[in-house]
Amino acid sequence: MVTSPKGANMPVFLFLQGPHGPFFQQLAQMLRQAGAQTWRVGFNAGDRAFWRPRAQYIPYTGEATGWEATLTAILDEKAVTDLVLYGDTRPIHATAIRVAKARGLKVHVFEEGYLRPYWVTYERNGANGHSRLMGMSVAEMTAALER
Repeated sequence: MVTSPKGANMPVFLFLQGPHGPFFQQLAQMLRQAGAQTWRVGFNAGDRAFWRPRAQYIPYTGEATGWEATLTAILDEKAVTDLVLYGDTRPIHATAIRVAKARGLKVHVFEEGYLRPYWVTYERNGANGHSRLMGMSVAEMTAALER
């Protein structure tokens, strides 16, 4: 975590690819208002179009083979504490999740809603086939919901 001028540690969120539109930008803005730092790595013009401030946008133009080394450098340089992405199976996202988990970072995965369309789901560490729900029985889910 980064130390703020007041001495308190603040989370640093690194966003990768998100859903089309302003969703990630709006989420990042709320996180900044709550005292966090936010950065975004972009892979195409669409990623850049919906990100402000531009100074916190990092374009990735390298080859796929160089992504892990670049990501590692960004995580170190920015003191990232949290990784945010949309979908966990894209190759760049799968690599990022593996690296982030190995470092003990929090991984926030958004995905198209289970009750599609017009919904976005959120799960910590993975969605769909990587969801914690995959390891729970219906009885365990029911018990958890009753709490």
